[in-house]
Amino acid sequence: MSSLQAITKTEFANKSWQRTPNYLFSAKDAVCPLSAPELPRAMMGMPIAFLCTDGEYSIVAVQGLEHETNFFLNTDGQWIILKNICQNGTH
Repeated sequence: MSSLQAITKTEFANKSWQRTPNYLFSAKDAVCPLSAPELPRAMMGMPIAFLCTDGEYSIVAVQGLEHETNFFLNTDGQWIILKNICQNGTH
């Protein structure tokens, strides 16, 4: 289990968040959990499902039909489908 650490100026002054250059880290994610605010936009361009894990249901975006597949990414790790949705003015 991870431990929590308070953010202080002395410990974190020289640290910053950097955007990832691609989404290859999610290349093997066949589903992606969705929060309630994400649902309206996600359902405009992605299949949505209810996933039952240990008796608990969650709403997920289906990104692949086989284990460890994500058909929403190209080989460079860039989103394919969502880019088209954004260009069509949905976002």
